[in-house]
Amino acid sequence: MREKLERLVAVGTEAVHIGVCARMGGARCPTMEENARRLEERGVEVVWKTHEDHSPKRK
Repeated sequence: MREKLERLVAVGTEAVHIGVCARMGGARCPTMEENARRLEERGVEVVWKTHEDHSPKRK
């Protein structure tokens, strides 16, 4: 994964969008949090929750 993140930076990616599907039980996935942090440290804008969660709610 680290190589993929570095590739995004190398090709000049300005922003990435991480959908609501990257959440686990209402909280952000720790792995995605770390990936987002790495990208932000390299100047890439990270946008969370790019679409609404329309999945059935679990009780």
